[in-house]
Amino acid sequence: MSYPSVPIEVGQEVEYFVTLPTFQTPGTVVRLHCLGHVVRRDLDQDSLTASIERYEFVSHPQAAYQAA
Repeated sequence: MSYPSVPIEVGQEVEYFVTLPTFQTPGTVVRLHCLGHVVRRDLDQDSLTASIERYEFVSHPQAAYQAA
């Protein structure tokens, strides 16, 4: 995971990707491109929670994108 070079604050708009495994075709994944806002930040855990306000499925140029 890569972290941004600037601090992310609650309420800030964020853009991120979610990768989900598929069960029908083992080894392939579905990717979502998401837009939302930071709703909670935990400095002790170095983590955050973001809303999903808009998303779209992202297709990969290869027919079956293999999970790493």
